[in-house]
Amino acid sequence: MLFRSMRANIAPIDDPLGSIAPPSPSGMNVYTNPCSNGCTWYPGVYRNGSVTIRNTITLMPGIYYFDNFDISFQNTNPRIEGNGVLLYFDEDSTFDPKNGEMYVTAAPSSLYPGGKDGMVFWYANCNKIVSRGNTDYYFEGIYYAPCADLEFRGTPNTPVNRGQMIVGSVDMRGTGKIWIDYNHLVDTRTFE
Repeated sequence: MLFRSMRANIAPIDDPLGSIAPPSPSGMNVYTNPCSNGCTWYPGVYRNGSVTIRNTITLMPGIYYFDNFDISFQNTNPRIEGNGVLLYFDEDSTFDPKNGEMYVTAAPSSLYPGGKDGMVFWYANCNKIVSRGNTDYYFEGIYYAPCADLEFRGTPNTPVNRGQMIVGSVDMRGTGKIWIDYNHLVDTRTFE
């Protein structure tokens, strides 16, 4: 897979993580109807459903494998927070953060054999991820959405990634901006 550059007139680059296998849902606990309002989620497979986050969801450390599962945020007070997590969305799952907040950090080493150290967010779906309004993000680790387009609209607080972002493209509208505190986790070709 190739990636477009955030700078004009630069050729796309090869996917530096294209050979990494995703986590396997085999043997994980399965959840189909998680809570959405001020509660705790546990590592496992979230399958064949959807949830609208209404208040703070705390993630315990581990892998969250979303299989045909959609997450969206209500317009006020939604938040997902967790340390030592990997959120994996398969090609049939979606993430719609709207006006929500995220504060998630990766485990220092891979949470599964053959995985990549520092992976915090893996979005295998090629649909657009749109953040609106006063979004507030903090991702520590690798934010990996190789074929997805990220769009920030309105007046979001500065989304912060402490690590690396590998995405299809980024579109900023309104007064949106992204702050990347680069931490070398994946070898990539640099642009000169």
